[in-house]
Amino acid sequence: MAKVAQIRAIVEQLKRYDYHYYVLDDPLVSDFEYDQLYKQLQALEQAHPELIQPDSPTQRVGGIVVEAFNKFPHQNPMLSLDNAFDTATIASFIANINNLTGVQNRFVVEPKIDGVSISLTYENGLLTRALTRGDGLVGEDVLSNVKTIKSIPLTIPFHKQVEIRGEIFVDKKTFAQINENLAKPFANARNLAAGTLRNLNSEVSAKRKLKAFFYFVPNALTLGCRSQSAVLAQLKQWNFPVSKAVASFDRPEALIEYLDQFDQTRDQLNFQVDGLVVKLDNFHFYDQLGFTSKFPRWALAYKFKPKFVQTKLRGVLVTVGRTGKINYTAQLDPVNLEGTVVSAATLHNFDYIKEKDIRLNDTVIIYKAGEIIPKVLEVCLPLRTAANQPIPEQTHCPACQAPLVQYKDEVDQYCTNERCDQRNLEAINYFVSKTAMDIQGLSIQTISKLYENNLVRSVVDLYHLKKHKAAVLALELKIGEVLFNKLISSIEQSKTKGMARLLTGLGIKHVGQVLAKSLTKHFENIDALQSASMETLLELPDVGPTVAESLFNWFHNDNNLQLLAALKAVGVQMDALKSNTNFDTASIYFQKSFVITGSFPISRDTIKNLLANKYDCRFTNNVTSKVDFVLAGIKATPRKLEQAKALNIPIINEPIWT
Repeated sequence: MAKVAQIRAIVEQLKRYDYHYYVLDDPLVSDFEYDQLYKQLQALEQAHPELIQPDSPTQRVGGIVVEAFNKFPHQNPMLSLDNAFDTATIASFIANINNLTGVQNRFVVEPKIDGVSISLTYENGLLTRALTRGDGLVGEDVLSNVKTIKSIPLTIPFHKQVEIRGEIFVDKKTFAQINENLAKPFANARNLAAGTLRNLNSEVSAKRKLKAFFYFVPNALTLGCRSQSAVLAQLKQWNFPVSKAVASFDRPEALIEYLDQFDQTRDQLNFQVDGLVVKLDNFHFYDQLGFTSKFPRWALAYKFKPKFVQTKLRGVLVTVGRTGKINYTAQLDPVNLEGTVVSAATLHNFDYIKEKDIRLNDTVIIYKAGEIIPKVLEVCLPLRTAANQPIPEQTHCPACQAPLVQYKDEVDQYCTNERCDQRNLEAINYFVSKTAMDIQGLSIQTISKLYENNLVRSVVDLYHLKKHKAAVLALELKIGEVLFNKLISSIEQSKTKGMARLLTGLGIKHVGQVLAKSLTKHFENIDALQSASMETLLELPDVGPTVAESLFNWFHNDNNLQLLAALKAVGVQMDALKSNTNFDTASIYFQKSFVITGSFPISRDTIKNLLANKYDCRFTNNVTSKVDFVLAGIKATPRKLEQAKALNIPIINEPIWT
């Protein structure tokens, strides 16, 4: 019993030191003193392994290697938050809640950490599971890696099952230190945190010093907590790290002022934030307010406005995509932009380069606009010199050297070779992507290797891959027996994804995710769409002459018909799946037609998806009398705005997708 008491006392002492060091940032002892006590505990545990405590700091050390992480359903779905991009939307959100509840409420404001969401489960006081967000319904259990994070308690003094949610991240200082020692640095701290958390070797995770903040308990009433403030207080009491930047407000004016102040000073924090979360404090009203199909109505994420930075354009990289479209990308002097070291930005197409008069060695302004890759906004003309030479126009495909063509009324150039290897690779990569057939386990590097070895030369070959198990395992792909079986399972599951995802994955020019979904409302299967005449296609609300011609030509191309027949032969289902979407039929935007112009805090494709899912909207590129609304962002096309005014079409400058 004496040894048990001794071990228990050392464990408690080390836990106290860990809490002060990792959570409070207030060390109580030197590293030498801590290490001496830690070694004493290790010696006692080696002599008496039967007395090792579940919350002993020695149980955090990495070294566990797994082939793959198991997936489990979330007990409570991990929903996203609706977004606000200006303080007026926040003020309206607060006013609406106060009106609905009939009282002046308190609201809590928390930093929206730019990291990886995590859901911890404790049973009988012991940490038993750590799920990533995944798709919100099912996540991966990364417990072996989470246990290496020293700020996260392995045990809590609560003996019922409880779920605790937070965000795992890498602070700015650690991010810089880790990147210094990597041959291929991580693009940003979020990628580093995500990659570390999903690393199959927990020893790697232990070395990368992940941190975490916690902020939410789904069933907080089981703890006796009746407000978000009480939850945060309880988490602190249990030694969970809680951000010091959390604040609460009774007056909306003070809250709005805090949002503006925080935006001005956020760069001083040692971790990346991409916004602030505003939550109703009182849980009593949560059930009354409820949820939409995607978001809780009692919380809103305030996203900061994009930042602009200046850098030098040193070169232009020209690539070809799946449709043959030629992409121009600026190669820049590396510059920090909102926590990411940026060395590339999109130039869209050569017409954009000419319009902006962008030249080599120009000083340019870049910004993020909801895309992965930033955009070049404009040139700093006063800094231009005679040495800044015009960018030459590409005339041949950079991959296969086939001549390029620019079709009438289009700004983009296209490769004319349908057998271009790079186009085929990109087409396969798009087919397996999340927005299309959602086949998991195939990166572009893996696809390239399979392509080079003649195992996958088209999307049809994916469905024959199980016949080539030995050949796949023999390649240097880090795919073992378990991962291969999971890959084949994902490929088989993709057969039942339905017409909309298949249409998206086929990569038909001008047919994206939104239009593919829309087409399933008018055609019950691929065969019906294939049989449609030009006249029938032109009668559809979402289809103009350009799109109709693209669809008609694709379905009357012998190679494409052979592709469809081959996919059908391997069992890919081509019927439209019934949609369960609940549209806001009372909205003035329900089933209306939109033109979207300009830049926004999120990508246009994301906006289209949000509006289509919320209001069943339609979209077109040209302003005509058939258009109901024009949604205008930064640098909206003047001609489209003038056309809208001439036709008395309402121009919207607010984020109606939120």
